Amino acid sequence: MNSAQMIGTLLNNPEIAWTSGEKPLAICKVMIRTLKAYDKQTQLNVPITFFGQRAESFSAHATKGALVYIECAISSRERPGKNGGTFYNVELTGQHWVIQPEQGMIRPQASQQQGVPAYDRDVPDFFDPQSIPF
Repeated sequence: MNSAQMIGTLLNNPEIAWTSGEKPLAICKVMIRTLKAYDKQTQLNVPITFFGQRAESFSAHATKGALVYIECAISSRERPGKNGGTFYNVELTGQHWVIQPEQGMIRPQASQQQGVPAYDRDVPDFFDPQSIPF
């Protein structure tokens, strides 16, 4: 499976849109700015899309300016170009995430089913984003 791990600052407040149809699906598109790269000059704005319950949960907990860690699935779509060529769109779909707000860490995405441990049970309360080596 192609995957990416992104750490960055949320550039917008997440908003949910719904698909039309018999079973509407929640869609949440966000943009994050990655932290400064090794050369301390390069920053990248990365669009990420959440679907379904993940979209609803992320939009309920995340706010603009929060430091986020998002594990994403990478997919691509082929589309025809204007001059007869082929272009590929690379898309990131959010799978798991952690938000570092000012008051401490929130780790949603935990299953609500019995017997499944919550994600935040083994997470130390002293997480420091400055300890990330990049």
